[in-house]
Amino acid sequence: MKANNYSIHPSVYFIVAALLIAYFFPREGKFRYQFYEGKPWRYGLLTAPSDFPIYKTDAEVQAERDSESSNLITGRMPQSNPKR
Repeated sequence: MKANNYSIHPSVYFIVAALLIAYFFPREGKFRYQFYEGKPWRYGLLTAPSDFPIYKTDAEVQAERDSESSNLITGRMPQSNPKR
């Protein structure tokens, strides 16, 4: 039988680890931009550091174009005839 001869109880390790994590965790979020609704964006463009291509076959591209053109509403909306 194996004897456990701990000089410090394992729960103390857990409590110390939790306290260290809580101490080094940031206190508040740091959002570098300040913006207001209805006001223009005051900073430069936000772009991703990298991009990736989306490969589509010609058939897929044509299907997207067809679906977009079929969903496109053109002309005027029907209006009730006002009395003259």
